Amino acid sequence: MLSVGENYVWKASEDEDQVAKKVPIEEIKKGDLILVQTGEKISVDGTIEKGSAVIDQSAITGEYMPVKKETGQEVFAGTLLKSGNITVRAEKVGDDRTASRIIKLVEDASFNKSGHSILRRCIFLHS
Repeated sequence: MLSVGENYVWKASEDEDQVAKKVPIEEIKKGDLILVQTGEKISVDGTIEKGSAVIDQSAITGEYMPVKKETGQEVFAGTLLKSGNITVRAEKVGDDRTASRIIKLVEDASFNKSGHSILRRCIFLHS
């Protein structure tokens, strides 16, 4: 499957020391806090808990202009943080992410299209 985010992300601890650890994206679960900095892809669908950023959402929404996002607003995996720093509470991870679902739909459509083409060729050849 195509990459919809970073392979490793900064996972924030929710205790008082606020230490962040770099962990593989596969370890992130719903409810975890992820730190995203300028130049990084957002790797989960979630809500901004802290900070603000300008985000390029063109890969998901088709908008060509980056949008400003602030605390309480939703962000999507596969989008690029152009400027700013945010803390995101993960709501959808893994194959539940919007970008993952879009990729799956495209792959399925491509497979179905090629499957129908092969079937049509087989019918033509045998008639």
